Amino acid sequence: MTTNSKITLPPPQMEGGMPIQEAFRKRRSTKEFNGSELSLAEISDILWSMYGMNRSDGRRTAPTVKNWQTTTLYVILPDATYIYNPTEHELQLILSEDARDIAGTQEYTHSAYLNIMLIANLILMTSLDGEDKHQAAACEAGFIAQNAYLHCASAGLKCVSRLKIDRQSINKKFNLSDNMYATLGVTIGK
Repeated sequence: MTTNSKITLPPPQMEGGMPIQEAFRKRRSTKEFNGSELSLAEISDILWSMYGMNRSDGRRTAPTVKNWQTTTLYVILPDATYIYNPTEHELQLILSEDARDIAGTQEYTHSAYLNIMLIANLILMTSLDGEDKHQAAACEAGFIAQNAYLHCASAGLKCVSRLKIDRQSINKKFNLSDNMYATLGVTIGK
């Protein structure tokens, strides 16, 4: 994929797919990826399934506490890192380099085509304090990750989520403020 400051994603496929019970049966964590490129259409479907807008009022495919929508998806590809903008269904460039080395402490994250970091903005959780903010962020991340798993099961892709991530390196590389918290990493590929 060519590095651009903004990539408008193709419309996501919102029809078809396998029956949900079959997706549950096929859902699994996989830690072996061959590094094959994913198409822009595949990336579009993955991101929309994870946390895209599925209603005209801006609500998402994954539930959020009080509809705060605190999570941002940082999309790490071999040549660049983007932020997923679900309102416009587009990718916005934040880094023009391969950042897969910080996507996870596991070796497979360095060779998989797609890593997605789920970063919560804790300041948006206006009525929560301290640990409650981290728990709410973790719940939201869990819903988003489960959507990734079910989509990947249906699309024949491999997926694994990871709690073991180097938050210090992520914060530094993406210049995150103290209010931002890397909750989870998701690796997807073939």
